[in-house]
Amino acid sequence: MPEQASSSESTKSVTPPPIDNTNSKKTVLLPAAPSHSPLKITRMMIGDTLTQFKMAPEYFVPDDQESVSKDIIYQDGNVDEQSYITVARYRTMMGEPTDFKNKPLQLGANSVETLILTLNKFSQHFDGELNFSKNDIPFQYSSQRAVCGMADFGSILILLADIIPTAKFEFQMKNFDYDELAQSRDAMEKFALDFCAAICGILQCEPDYIRLFSIEKSKDELKMLNLTFGLTTPVLDETEKLAKNLQVQYVKQCEYECKWKTIIEYFNIQKPDLDPRYNFDYRKPGVSKQESRGNEPYYLPIGWYRHGLKVDNKYAGDIAWLGRVNAEGEWPVAFHGTNKNAVLGITQEGLLASKSARDIMKDEAIKQMGEEADRPGIYLATHCNDGADKYADSFTFPIRTEESATFQVVFQCRVQPRKFTRHTGVVTTGEAWRFVDESAIRPYGILLKEIV
Repeated sequence: MPEQASSSESTKSVTPPPIDNTNSKKTVLLPAAPSHSPLKITRMMIGDTLTQFKMAPEYFVPDDQESVSKDIIYQDGNVDEQSYITVARYRTMMGEPTDFKNKPLQLGANSVETLILTLNKFSQHFDGELNFSKNDIPFQYSSQRAVCGMADFGSILILLADIIPTAKFEFQMKNFDYDELAQSRDAMEKFALDFCAAICGILQCEPDYIRLFSIEKSKDELKMLNLTFGLTTPVLDETEKLAKNLQVQYVKQCEYECKWKTIIEYFNIQKPDLDPRYNFDYRKPGVSKQESRGNEPYYLPIGWYRHGLKVDNKYAGDIAWLGRVNAEGEWPVAFHGTNKNAVLGITQEGLLASKSARDIMKDEAIKQMGEEADRPGIYLATHCNDGADKYADSFTFPIRTEESATFQVVFQCRVQPRKFTRHTGVVTTGEAWRFVDESAIRPYGILLKEIV
C-alpha cells in the first residue's frame, strides 16, 4: 500500500475556487468548507465475499437506519422498500409514526416526502445517500457534505447544477486475505481507513475527497481484493485532474463505472434495480463465443459490457431458469435491442407487446403456432451482434467535460422454451424469436457498447 500523507498535508483547509458551470454559463461559487479531516465509516456491511461502506465527515452523527427499518409497517402489495425506509428515517427524526398503513406515503408536488425521495435519488447519482441528523449543521457547509457523499436540503441547488461529479475506480490488491479481514470488524475498518489515507497521500488531496465504497473477494485469484472507491471534489476540473493523475500512476479506470455520471444513471435506473455482482465485461480476452443455455445455442455478446439487473426478488422460488448447465427448467438466452428512452420502462415493467412498433412476422408465426400467435408480438434475437444491435438506436452520452461518446443498449434476457416462434427474415445473423406471452421473457442484464 502506498505511503500515507503526513498530518500537515492531509488536514489543510482550502476554499474552493469559482466553478464555470457549462450548462448555465454562470459562475457558481461554493461556500468555504469547514476544516477538512478524514472521513469516518458510519456503516459497514460485511458479507461472505463483499463488504460495503458508508462514510461521512467526522463531525456527523448518523441516524440508526437498522433500528428504523425494524419498526416500519408497510402498505399492502408490492412496495419499493428502500423508498419507505428513506421516508421512515425522516419521520423518525420528526417524531412521526412509521406505520404506512395508517399514514401512507405523502406524495405530491408540495409534499416534503416527495422532496426527500427526489433528493435521495439525486444523491445516488454520485454514490451518496440522504442523511438525517438532529445535530445543528450549518447550511453553508452543504457543498462540503455533498463532496463527502452526503445529501441534505442544502444540496439541492448544487446537485441540480451537476457540478459535483464523482470519478469511480477499481483497485486490485494482492496478498490480502478477505476471509481473514472479514473475521474482525476492527481489522476491516482499519484496512479501509488506511487505504483511503494512502490514496489521499498519493494525490496530496484533502482527506475527505476519497470514499471507499466496497471491498470484494476476488473470484479469479486467492488472496486478492477488488476495491471500489470514489474521488469527489467541489470543482469538476480538479476532480478530472486528480482522477487522471491517479489513473496514470496507479489505478486502472473502470470504463463504464468511472464516467462522471454513469450511463446507467443516465437512464434514471435506481440502485435497487441493479445487481453489480452480475456485471460482466464481454470485451476482455478469453471469453468464449458460444455456449449453451436451456438446450439452445447461446451466442455471447462479445464486445459489450453487462450491468446485472436484480431478479432474485422478482421470481420467488424459481431459480432454475437462470441455470448454466442445460438442466430441466433452464431458459435460453436472447437479446432485445432498444433505444435510450425505453430502458427505464423495460427495467421496471419488462418487455411489453403494446410497445412494439412493428409486427411483420405475425402471419408466419400463426402458421407455426396457430391462433395463439394471433396477438401482438415481441421480438428477440439469438445474436446480440448482427442481430439485436440492428434494432438498438445509438445515443450520445457526455463522459467528461467537452467530451462525448456514442453507445448502443441491448437487453440480455432469458426466455421460456416452447413459447416462441422462429424467424430468419428480420435478422442478418441467427434467428429472431417472436413471443406473445410477456411473462415468457425475463430481462436480467443491460448490455452497453461504445460505438467507435
